[in-house]
Amino acid sequence: MAVYSMTGYGYVRRESPDAIVEVEVRTVNHRYFAWHFQAPAEWTFLEFPLQKRTLEVIRRGDVKVSVRARYQNPAWLELQLPEPVLQAVLEKLQALLQPWQALWPTHLNVDGLLRLPGLSGWTLRVEQVQAALTPVVQEAFESALQEACQFRRQEGARIAAVLDRELGVVVQVLDTLEEVWPEYQSQVRETWRRRIEQWFQTWPAVPESDRLWSEVALSLQKADVREEIDRLRFHVQAFREALLEWPCGRRLDFIVQELHREATTLAAKWQGPVHLDRLLQLKTAIDHLREQVQNVE
Repeated sequence: MAVYSMTGYGYVRRESPDAIVEVEVRTVNHRYFAWHFQAPAEWTFLEFPLQKRTLEVIRRGDVKVSVRARYQNPAWLELQLPEPVLQAVLEKLQALLQPWQALWPTHLNVDGLLRLPGLSGWTLRVEQVQAALTPVVQEAFESALQEACQFRRQEGARIAAVLDRELGVVVQVLDTLEEVWPEYQSQVRETWRRRIEQWFQTWPAVPESDRLWSEVALSLQKADVREEIDRLRFHVQAFREALLEWPCGRRLDFIVQELHREATTLAAKWQGPVHLDRLLQLKTAIDHLREQVQNVE
């Protein structure tokens, strides 16, 4: 069975003397494919190729990819000192402080100037970082993606087991209904015969007797649920065939809706209290199918 869950998780950490790289892949339920990418500015150029690679193995679900990096190589950092700005600020401060030098001697120092916001800062040598770490980030992402896919396959196998079990319940109930079908028809006819006898005893002269017999025939026809049973079997077979495809979640969701509709119609048409427990068992199994299908890719 090609059943894959939409829930998955993968995490990979790569550590070297130069940097620590962490990649995390999370997937949860979604009606379609949704992509979310979080990474430092120097790694945003990888978003499109990583998304393209993800679409090769994941077709449905909410995918969140996070890339984190901590750099430990001092050669990748560069101190930015805007010298013209520093010189202009220094000259301006000296001019402002000149009238007060006699009263309060003041000495300007470089440390004080560097503490002023915006006058200095460390910048990353992006080209060097990308050249050294791009293969590392890509390999870490691939490993995290495969780990998430393995998680989805394992979870999908558990879902497939539940789906197969509930399908077995549906087939068992349908087999039982077919076995009791002759008995059920006889009970329905006998019930209507007793009702008609009681009516004739109560009202010897029944007005519009032709209409009465037409209504009885229509009620007996409505009690025939053979068509619903056949349709339910067809949908069960379609469900099993869909399980062999990938992805199959949206098709399974549609088939389950049809199963639920036919089961509701069958229960509404069923006459008499006999085997109502089987009908309840049928609808419960289909509800379980619908719950599990919501997490199938």
